[in-house]
Amino acid sequence: MVKHLLTDWPPKHPSERRLTLKLYRFWEGVKCEDGMIDENKIDPIALQETWDSCCLLQVHDLMNKANYSYTFVGDKIIDQFSTLGIWQTERPIVSPVAKTADKLFRESYEKAVPIFDHGSFEDSYGQRVMYRQCVLPVGKAGKIEGFLAGIRLKIKGIS
Repeated sequence: MVKHLLTDWPPKHPSERRLTLKLYRFWEGVKCEDGMIDENKIDPIALQETWDSCCLLQVHDLMNKANYSYTFVGDKIIDQFSTLGIWQTERPIVSPVAKTADKLFRESYEKAVPIFDHGSFEDSYGQRVMYRQCVLPVGKAGKIEGFLAGIRLKIKGIS
């Protein structure tokens, strides 16, 4: 797994296609001075190109136990995970099952920064699945209340 904090991330490119960078640019554009984005500023219309690959979670007592509530899970995430049969995986990935990304959520929560990750793993059918994902903190007055997360999956050899 390769993780990037803000300081490692590559420069902006106008024709960027990666979900992770598109979401980060949106987040960067609407975040407040405290480094947080208020959930009310998350606009599905502004994110329409990527919204189906996103999920929105609320955090409840993250430091004592992994307790999340999804307020939105994009259709593409649900479809990809259903098709690939990867509802449970050893990799910390953004998925319809919040505990699979617990490590990423905790890191973003503790450092109060976006987390970017990419890698690959084998699905239950023995196929290599490549992914890119990001976890962006959401909250007010410097307190993280949830995350805007996104993931794109690709099976090697299939577009």
